[in-house]
Amino acid sequence: MFDSPEKASFTSEVERQLDGVIEWAITHSPARGVELSNDDFADLRKEFVTRAREGNPQEREPEPSEGGAQYINDNPAPWP
Repeated sequence: MFDSPEKASFTSEVERQLDGVIEWAITHSPARGVELSNDDFADLRKEFVTRAREGNPQEREPEPSEGGAQYINDNPAPWP
């Protein structure tokens, strides 16, 4: 699932920090008519965790569903 222990550690730290920010936002929200809940942050959490796992989007090749190549030839051409 993770490429390295550093990436797993980073992802768990992102989740821990995000939990703290979400909890703070829920308890300190100035809007009293409409209370915030953890469900309000589900999409945000998913996006953060996905990006933490995958790394920088510019560092990876796009998936075929994102318009990337179906096949990438990684065999180098012979030296001329």
